[in-house]
Amino acid sequence: MSMRWGRAATAAAAAIAGALVALTVTGPAASAATTAEQLAGARYVALGDSFVSGYGLPPYAASPAPGCLQSSDSIAHRVASTYGLSLTDVSCTGATIANVTSTPQAVPGATVPAQLDAVTADTALVTVSIGGNDAGFSTVLASCAALGPSGPLLQDPASPSCAVKFGSQLAAAVDGLAPGLDAMLAAIHRKAPNAKVIVLGYPALAPTDAATPAGGCFSSALGTGQPPLPRNAFPFTDADRPLIASLSARLDAAQRASADRNGATFVSVLADSDAHTPCTGTTGPYLNGISLTSLQPPTLAEGAMHPNAAGASFLAARLQQAVGEAFPATGVQPGRAGTSDPPAPSPTVQPAAVDGPTTRLAESGSEITTLLITGGALAGIGALLVLTRRTRPLGRRSAAPAPK
Repeated sequence: MSMRWGRAATAAAAAIAGALVALTVTGPAASAATTAEQLAGARYVALGDSFVSGYGLPPYAASPAPGCLQSSDSIAHRVASTYGLSLTDVSCTGATIANVTSTPQAVPGATVPAQLDAVTADTALVTVSIGGNDAGFSTVLASCAALGPSGPLLQDPASPSCAVKFGSQLAAAVDGLAPGLDAMLAAIHRKAPNAKVIVLGYPALAPTDAATPAGGCFSSALGTGQPPLPRNAFPFTDADRPLIASLSARLDAAQRASADRNGATFVSVLADSDAHTPCTGTTGPYLNGISLTSLQPPTLAEGAMHPNAAGASFLAARLQQAVGEAFPATGVQPGRAGTSDPPAPSPTVQPAAVDGPTTRLAESGSEITTLLITGGALAGIGALLVLTRRTRPLGRRSAAPAPK
């Protein structure tokens, strides 16, 4: 091998190696933007009622008002901490759809503005969990406690159960939520047109038939009638347990349908919490049961039939997952969510100037990688062939064999 040929081969090999080295620099890992990178400092507004405010999980925050009983470690605070979001949490115990959309809410010691006032045009993320109070869940939980698994109701001894007392009224209340939910989501989109909107459903309050123990769920909230009173009881009749479960499923379906109609993401947690209700005998409940602090007058402990610490962690994890899916890692570093900042180019891949195949290519790290491998290798091989031709002596050609 001549020295010219050796130098040429070495140069061609270097060209191929250089292309492969360039690949390691320009691959997806170098240009990808993680969810946390996209959301760092972005504006996040959390809306909702006591199930997301953290009622029953003190210490409580002073904002939006002490009477909202919003935990300083609410679900939204956990999500914001995970992704570095700039949080405004206006969720408030007792809130209804109207309190989110337009009606100020009276709480002990204050009146808080409509929650939607906190949503601004630069908001990148809105989460909302609402509708339980509109559906009458507070009425069910307050008035359906019973003396025994067959009744009667403690507050209405003439009624054996809420299923008998209310009939189809409760289901009709849930079915009537659609217009309010639709109007609320439409208003959120108007105020924050670039925001991702996530609707978080409610955990199961009572188990379905499949998750109900053979002996039923009932346990008395009264016990012997003398202190100490039972803790975390499930004082609902065998007839009301499926009623409560069916109402939860009905509300879940209504929230999902509204989210689908209005361009929002719905996160259902109903099925995954079915085996974690306050039903007697449940292992690892996500909700507190009924606990009375006194009988004269009957007084419920804070957080009754609301998420306990395990339930709050479960809901926060599901919401964090949904946020991650709404803001997936990208192949090119984006501008901050919810703003008009142009996407920042990666260190080695320039963004396409126009829409079309080039833009789609730039969005795919795997396609870029493939082209770099192919193009770099072909360029190196081409250089090798050219140099091979040039280094061969012109006057010495081998005779080609004659065709047979």
